[in-house]
Amino acid sequence: GTPRRVEINERHELRVDGDLVKLNPDQQKLVGEFYEKTQQLVADAKAIGLEGAAIGVQGVGVATAALTGVVNMLFTSYSSDDLERDVDREAAKIEAKANRLEAKADKLEILADEVQDLYDQMEDSIPELRGDI
Repeated sequence: GTPRRVEINERHELRVDGDLVKLNPDQQKLVGEFYEKTQQLVADAKAIGLEGAAIGVQGVGVATAALTGVVNMLFTSYSSDDLERDVDREAAKIEAKANRLEAKADKLEILADEVQDLYDQMEDSIPELRGDI
């Protein structure tokens, strides 16, 4: 039947339903590449998530600065033009960071496709993997 549990450890050993699978050199290479790229995918995804959260916090900072600017307009010579300029400047910084983050996410998507391709190759090459992971 289809495997219920597939594991690959840092030594690139493949276990299917707890049993160690003997691999030939080509299969071993595929398993090693799959493991390394999967580790990279997870690390990159975490980094992108954290970076996205930081950008969100900066967005809240822009809203807070805008509110502070409105209060300043009421009690100082700070004008609506000053407020617009300051908010636009901060928003442009966040937009640039968001654009860089989007480029990283595009690269992550490519890496995810590579991981899927490697798994498909492993499944074709290793009979114990036929079926769903």
